[in-house]
Amino acid sequence: YQSYRHLFNVYMVNVVSEGGSRLGVSYGAGTSIAGNDGLCFQYASKALTPERIENALVITVVNSTQFGGSTYMYVPESGDWGNGKAVSYIPKVQKKMDFRGLIQHEACGHGFGKLADEYIYHSIFIQTCDCDCCSHVDEINAFKKYGFYDNISLSGDIQSVPWSHMIYDPQYSNTVDVYEGAFFHTRGVFRSEPTSCMHNNIPYYNAISREAM
Repeated sequence: YQSYRHLFNVYMVNVVSEGGSRLGVSYGAGTSIAGNDGLCFQYASKALTPERIENALVITVVNSTQFGGSTYMYVPESGDWGNGKAVSYIPKVQKKMDFRGLIQHEACGHGFGKLADEYIYHSIFIQTCDCDCCSHVDEINAFKKYGFYDNISLSGDIQSVPWSHMIYDPQYSNTVDVYEGAFFHTRGVFRSEPTSCMHNNIPYYNAISREAM
């Protein structure tokens, strides 16, 4: 982001809530947060033209110390992945590093880079998962159609993963490989490096994530 700072702009719009959440923000199961996305884009339009809104990332900072965070990505009508708008809901939380990690993971990773989660919830094979949050395979394939989620793969084939061109590149060969486990599952979905921001919110993006951004 520092290297490409000249290619994007950042604006701030103050939204004052009187006795409640003006943007309809509420916590859901686990760490999920939802809100009125349309209203968020409406407020963002005070700083951006309608054309600019269509590829804008709106970061909604929630006045809460409860940990959580969610990003909602909209697929582009043009078919160009870079034109997909997004809304991230991120609470202030108590620790400054937690807030920074949430911004980096949710807004910069999901909303801006169109990256998938790499962390693991279920010790189960994704193709046979019957948990309440699936169908993950359908979601992955749907987003990949638009060029999203380049940091994960449903195939472990070293020749077909999106980062195959990096595996034997001397710049990355010590780190980039095919590791099983990502997108909540221990098996059936693959990532490129042992850890990254999309895995545990650390201030490091793996090589394929940096390329996608």
